[in-house]
Amino acid sequence: MSNANTKIAHQLHELYRDLARLIIAYQQQKISTSLLQATFDFSDQFILSGRQYPEQLVAQLHFNKPSLPYSINLVFNQLVCTYLLAQRENWNETALQQLLCCVISQFAGHLNLKKDQETDAQETDTKSVRSQIRTHNLPLLKALKKLSLEIWYQGLQKAEQRWHSSPLATLKHIKGQHTLNKLLSITSCFGFLMTRNQQQAATSFANALQRIAQQLPSSEYQKIESLLSYPGLFPPGSIVKLHDQRYFLVLSLLQNSLVGKYFDAQTSNCSAEVETITGNQIKQALGTQHLKHLERIDDWWNQDWKGFVEGQPDQDVRQLSYIPFRLDKPPPTLLKIQAHLQNDDFEINELTQLISDEPVFANHIRNTASQYSREHLKISDVKHALLMHGLDRANAILMEHALNVRLNQHYFPLQEYLLQYTATFKQIVAIIAEQGRSFPAEQAMCWAGFASSGLFTIASLKTELTTKSPSAGYKTSDLYPVESPNHLPEHGITLAKCWIQDRELIQALDYLEQSAAFETEKRSNKKLKIAALLGCGMVLCKQIYAPERALSNEEQTFLQKAVYVLGIQLEDIPQIKTHALERHHPYSPLY
Repeated sequence: MSNANTKIAHQLHELYRDLARLIIAYQQQKISTSLLQATFDFSDQFILSGRQYPEQLVAQLHFNKPSLPYSINLVFNQLVCTYLLAQRENWNETALQQLLCCVISQFAGHLNLKKDQETDAQETDTKSVRSQIRTHNLPLLKALKKLSLEIWYQGLQKAEQRWHSSPLATLKHIKGQHTLNKLLSITSCFGFLMTRNQQQAATSFANALQRIAQQLPSSEYQKIESLLSYPGLFPPGSIVKLHDQRYFLVLSLLQNSLVGKYFDAQTSNCSAEVETITGNQIKQALGTQHLKHLERIDDWWNQDWKGFVEGQPDQDVRQLSYIPFRLDKPPPTLLKIQAHLQNDDFEINELTQLISDEPVFANHIRNTASQYSREHLKISDVKHALLMHGLDRANAILMEHALNVRLNQHYFPLQEYLLQYTATFKQIVAIIAEQGRSFPAEQAMCWAGFASSGLFTIASLKTELTTKSPSAGYKTSDLYPVESPNHLPEHGITLAKCWIQDRELIQALDYLEQSAAFETEKRSNKKLKIAALLGCGMVLCKQIYAPERALSNEEQTFLQKAVYVLGIQLEDIPQIKTHALERHHPYSPLY
């Protein structure tokens, strides 16, 4: 559908058309794999559209299309709100896809697609409608469970709870719900408030946001906090009345102003010139307006607007989402730091300045130095922190932190659990390294970060909700149950190569997968020691997370060899696990 030369209005028209077809299919057809695939395809296209023209997509919230049924306007607005909030919360796109699928299908059993009638929550009995929605969704729930589409399934299970004669009432009870159901409750409510009907007066985004904030439990305010920076109170598509009585159509956002065109409320025409206003000039935001012809979107968001925005410095333009950092390339500053450390004649002051210029690195190196301080002093100087750590340790600390941040740029439901799981793994290998005096603890944690990186890159884990008990084994492919276990070591090795890690680490990750490898190597071999360290850490970590499972014969044999290679005793293992649990929280950089 998408083409560089295709008018945006035409693409929007196709989205509305395809959405109507899907809802009709859910009402009239049996659930089939082809219908589910069509829903996934639509969600993919919706996400692509949001990536290509975010302002125009968000603007649809402010324009009611009278030529379309109320239900299509409603579901499209709920899709926009879901996409908007999920992007602001940095949801992984694979997980977001299932959220959108849930929004499309959740109310299909009750939606009325006749143009001269409205499916209006305010006019119907909440209890009977919820029963109707629940009954209609049963075949779909059965299919989703069979196919293990966990996010879609979990969201659809609670669909009827998001329908209410007073939509705001659904927000009072979201505390304790799963994160994805909280998001869907908020965005469903947003959709109801922003969609015009005969009983509900037009409302502005700012008014809808305020009303939602008033109903949310105080502990859930953070769920909508990200909307304040984008799209703010006056999103793209807002029509605002100024103190001088003129009207202004907001097209996009700058850090301290709004970009748009002066608007004639009578004719819906805009001035040709693109201008900016500040929030102080605004008297009020108008509610949603009728838009009879989608082609007006192309007239308003035209080349003049595009040229104006492109002429602004990147840091001044507020955006819905930012291009994520590539996983296959480490931060440039990190590469410069490594280059300095490999140079025998490097200057400590230059290295200090490099780190100081990167706030994420500077804060982390100071914070970790403060944690290591025996006197529990707060270290505020980067150079002091570097000297406390030592240069090699500082390099490993920054490498592990940068990797962790890159791997966790986007939210997915199992992320918190996997962060805790890998944090425990890292602390175990750090303690083993300390006790055996084999490697610096910080370097061991960095290696563990690469060994476990596949848990944050494998696509199948992005859409799972239920944690699994780790299976037996000491290999990287045994670290956590996934569809393709061999991808775990493969992803770790690939990432280690891209991030220019020690050759011995890359060899060790490959070596660990070879069952008979420990029979033929010498104890002094560095590759062997790293493999023993990581394998031992994996076995002990899985013991902590699955204490009911006894060690397999393979694990017991491996541990006996590994402790010998690492210079520790089997009797030390219970203390190592206890010590790891005592200290892994303070060292997990994302908590």
